Amino acid sequence: MSREPAHDQPTREELARRIGELVRSGQTLTDAIDDLACAIGGINRSDARCLDLAMQRGRVTAGEVARAAGLTSGGATAALDRLERAGLVRRVPDPSDRRRVLIEPTQRAYDGAEELYGQLARDGAAMFERYSDEELATILDFVERGYALQEAQLERLRQRRDAGR
Repeated sequence: MSREPAHDQPTREELARRIGELVRSGQTLTDAIDDLACAIGGINRSDARCLDLAMQRGRVTAGEVARAAGLTSGGATAALDRLERAGLVRRVPDPSDRRRVLIEPTQRAYDGAEELYGQLARDGAAMFERYSDEELATILDFVERGYALQEAQLERLRQRRDAGR
């Protein structure tokens, strides 16, 4: 009597392939979510990227926004001007250097983020409950390493772009 091989556990290659597929698909899904959130919020994607950077950091200079968002200083200034007119950021003096101006998100920006992304954040936090601390440490290691890979790829692409100028 012949027995079929057991396929209870996927192979390492199958697991790695599936993880790669889901990460890539997740990036596409994140883009779709962000596109729709921007449409609902009435801002464009570049402006949203600048706003998100300010929200991640609390206070940031326009130059930092430009570098992190991959925009020219003029492009970042235009985006920040639009965000300020929309009441989503404000310019404040730098307490350590009165010659500098910092950009900070307004309560309206935080309220909008809660409205558009709050349920996702709560659902994500609840999802963590199913994992042990050790498993979460492994997931964190994977995410941090993936982030570092993305940063390295961004730098390679920037160098390629700049070499072609």
